[in-house]
Amino acid sequence: MASTQVLLLQLLLVSLASASHHYGGTVAFTYKGRNPDGTLQVDLRTTSVFRGCSRYYHLSCYNGNCGNVSKIQRGVVDSTEQGCETESVETRKVPNDRPFQMRVPENCPRTYRMMAFDPDGDRVRCRYGNFRSAECSTCHQPPGFYIDQDSCTLYYRSASYDRRKVFGFEMVVEDFPHENVILNYSDGSTIPQATNMTNIRTTYLNTTTAPLSKLPLQFSVFVDPPIPSCQEGNYLPKFVAPTPRNGAHIQAEVNKEVDIRVKAQVARRARSRIFHSEMRCVLVDVGKEQIKTNVICKESTMTVEVEKSSFARLHEEHLRLIDPSNTVCSLQTHSNSTHVIGVIPLNACGTEIEEDEENLIFKNEITTFDITQNTITRHHLLEVQFYCQYPKRGNVTLGFTAHRKNVTVWDKGFGTFTYNFEFYPNDQYQTRIDPILYPLEYDLGIPMYIQIFAETLVNNTELFVESCRATPYDNPNSRPSYTIIENGCIVDSTIQTYPTVNERQFRFSMEAFKFIGLHDQVKNGAKVQFIISV
Repeated sequence: MASTQVLLLQLLLVSLASASHHYGGTVAFTYKGRNPDGTLQVDLRTTSVFRGCSRYYHLSCYNGNCGNVSKIQRGVVDSTEQGCETESVETRKVPNDRPFQMRVPENCPRTYRMMAFDPDGDRVRCRYGNFRSAECSTCHQPPGFYIDQDSCTLYYRSASYDRRKVFGFEMVVEDFPHENVILNYSDGSTIPQATNMTNIRTTYLNTTTAPLSKLPLQFSVFVDPPIPSCQEGNYLPKFVAPTPRNGAHIQAEVNKEVDIRVKAQVARRARSRIFHSEMRCVLVDVGKEQIKTNVICKESTMTVEVEKSSFARLHEEHLRLIDPSNTVCSLQTHSNSTHVIGVIPLNACGTEIEEDEENLIFKNEITTFDITQNTITRHHLLEVQFYCQYPKRGNVTLGFTAHRKNVTVWDKGFGTFTYNFEFYPNDQYQTRIDPILYPLEYDLGIPMYIQIFAETLVNNTELFVESCRATPYDNPNSRPSYTIIENGCIVDSTIQTYPTVNERQFRFSMEAFKFIGLHDQVKNGAKVQFIISV
């Protein structure tokens, strides 16, 4: 029999799973090593979903010496009308490695693969709670559901719809060794651990078949009314590429952002109903930083810097961007003795452009290649993917009485776009009105010729004026206000639009007006964005 020393932890459940305000939660622990004073450090991480954000799990000692809490942090992960997800991280100093227990307060078959795994590779099983007031409150097994304990998979077959009814699950996740082991504790005692799965299924009280750890898993299931079709992609959303598969491992590095893209499609949509896709769980493996990089985003270029010391036996002459055919795309131009440096135009070097509702995303990558053969490489494998993210929307303002400088909008330091708001003397738009002449004065009803212009040049995009309003003050949210353009639609009846030289311009005129009352000045403000044109 193999011999090992572990910290045995049992986190058991109590009476929250059946409550109508509680929708689910998990608890996990991580052994962090021995403290200088000889105690052990354990991190307990709890996630829970309640109806409101004021509730969260409270941990209390159930059996054994649970130690003392040295630090605790709580926060809200997400809040919607359906519920509030909170997370707590509690650091506990445990006096020894002996075991201790704690308590934490209809027509479509579905499969739920539960979030249960062990980073050490131990065998993980899931079961319903059996012991009242310790593992469960009601210890009730909801009808219409079946659990495969070995794969931690819950199968739904059928249940009656009741909008007031919630199916509460109080479950326990356990892990077992792959081979017979002996647990050695610091006080000199030992406990044998067997891998006889037959015994494990029949009893949980025998010390030779006890799990290495017990963790609670609580969640709720709502059963909706029947739908016309249970086929995924029809009414039920269907995951499509590039959505990761269930159980996929995603590699990540410390202090670097991880992009997990999820996409689903559905053929039919009901306005008054919410349909749920299958549940998927992905694991993010966070490792130390391997390649040290830095990305700088400017209005027309991306600059990527890679430290040469972070990879061995590799020179910039063996590195390339997606498309190196243009001379500006050579990584040898700007590189130096310490860094491989690339200055990449947003419109060249194979840079790919993507968009979501809020941003334009420009992506490229550095890969290895052989000089004599551009399709394979026998050098040390390197792939550095990088991107710059720019917000599509920005606000620009300009008053009749003072010329404003260019307004630069930015988002989290990812990159900037610059927009201009200018007046012109006529509809030819040849020469802007000199800022020295500001403040401008117009008689009521006289046309004012205005141009909104984006300095950034990006292929396959165009400037879109989403909204424009006027107020008597600099604050765009002040009252009174007058809407000129709303959701891209012209509201003011005097507006005339004019042809532009390129798609980065928007030209229009409108008749001068004033606010009723003692407001002689008018401040115009516009919300603009880039959209990809086809």
